[in-house]
Order: sequence, then structure tokens, then C-alpha cells
Amino acid sequence: GAQLLQKQWQDDGGSGLYPPPSLQSLLRTYLIEGADIGHKHSLIIYVFLDLAMTLDQNRYASVITHLIKFPAVFKASSSIIKITQAFWQLDHGDFTTAMEQLLDPLVLGDDLQPWHHAIAMRALLLQNQYNFALLYMQVRKPPITDEKDMLTAISLFIANNMLDEAFYFKNQHRNNNEEKLLMHLFNECNKNDSLHVLLYRCLDTNEER
Repeated sequence: GAQLLQKQWQDDGGSGLYPPPSLQSLLRTYLIEGADIGHKHSLIIYVFLDLAMTLDQNRYASVITHLIKFPAVFKASSSIIKITQAFWQLDHGDFTTAMEQLLDPLVLGDDLQPWHHAIAMRALLLQNQYNFALLYMQVRKPPITDEKDMLTAISLFIANNMLDEAFYFKNQHRNNNEEKLLMHLFNECNKNDSLHVLLYRCLDTNEER
């Protein structure tokens, strides 16, 4: 679906990347075969949120109202709407509102795909929102699928002064390259000026080495 959409936008005179070259090109998204209807709704909602922010609030009040009503008219689910709005808020630096949307009980766990989790965590980390990233990890519990996810979790615990939790997490995953996890933990402690705390911990033989 993504490649077909990219080609369509290129054929319509665009770069193939966001934003679409025209509203007509955007609406033709619905004609692309093989793409999930929820993803199509999300794209349209995201563009309309951008438009609503860009347009003059007084001059185009009626247009903005119709843009905002779009999801309900097309019967997009509350879960999909909130997820899309949350990612739009993340992109525009409104982290509090984004987290309220992402953690809303109306957001279904099945609607949050692994790539949603990865992008949400990455967006929060890149903008130093460690508290929110930790909250998201603890509430939404994105699956730990690879080493990168493990390193991210350890970084979050240490950035939030949760050293005990970082060690506990490391020990839970000790079969997954424990040495690398431990070195990452120490490096993160050093980066966060908390190496001195390790002096008061009872380290095991491997950790002391």
C-alpha cells in the first residue's frame, strides 16, 4: 500500500513523500487497493489536522469545522481517531495531549501496531520526554522484540532515576547478551551522572568485572 501511495503522489506531481501534492491526490488514497481502510482514514485525518491548523481561524471557520467532523462522517473508530490525533500532537510538540490520547481507554491495544510503539517511543526520546516515554512503556507495555528495545528500556529507567528497576530488567533479560546490556547500563549511569549510586549496590561477580 505504501509504495502504491508513493507512486500515486509522484504521478500527481509530488515528491512521493508527505504532504500530498493536492487534495484530489489525497482523496484518491481511498482508491488504492490492498491498503487497510484504517490507515487511509488516519492519513486523511492527519492532513486535515494540518489544514485546520494552517487555515485562518476566522476566515475559514466553516471549512475547519467540516474538516474536524470528517472522522465521524466516515465512521472512523474512536480508537483510530485518537491514535492519529496523538501522533499529530507528538509531531507538533504537544506531549501532554498526545499522551492523554495514547493512554485513553478508548484506544484499543489491537489498533497499536509495533511500528506505532516504535515511533511513539522514538519521538518522545528524541525530544527528551523521558517521563512520558517511561509512562508509555509501563502502561501500553510495547513488546520487547529485540536488543534495541532492551537498551531503550534500560535507558528510560536510568533517565528516570530508577536504577533498581534497570538492574531488575537487565536480569530478566540476562540471556540476551548480558554483557552488552550491563555495559549499556553503566554507560547510561555515567551519562546521567549516577555512577556514584553503584557504590552502594551489591553487585554480582559478573557486574563487578
